[in-house]
Amino acid sequence: RFAPSGFPMPRPMPRPAMAPCRIAVVGAGPLVGVHHCQAIAALHEDGAELAGVCQRRADDGAVAERFGVPLYTDVEEMARMEDLQGIVVAAPTHLHLPVVEKILSGARARQQELGEATLGLKALLVEKPICES
Repeated sequence: RFAPSGFPMPRPMPRPAMAPCRIAVVGAGPLVGVHHCQAIAALHEDGAELAGVCQRRADDGAVAERFGVPLYTDVEEMARMEDLQGIVVAAPTHLHLPVVEKILSGARARQQELGEATLGLKALLVEKPICES
């Protein structure tokens, strides 16, 4: 087979075995957050792993239980304790900024505690709108 350029088509390279991309969800409510959990869990074969859920109340752990992941009530603690590469923020809009600030604080604390040169957390997805104003 040849590419449109006339050169032979490259062979697909086998995907190297690598650690899963661990992602947590903050605000796993029925309107938005639980759908992020479902989407992440569905990507397990592609290397994604739902690593945790953070809710405001400890008695609101149905989603964490359903997916078999840890439930946190403190987002800063979750970012410090879990080896996360990504976090989805699906909390109410007025909480987006304080939640992101706490996530970054926890991720930096983890970096310092482990003596790592770079931040392990690579991506934050903040549901729109990002803020109220």
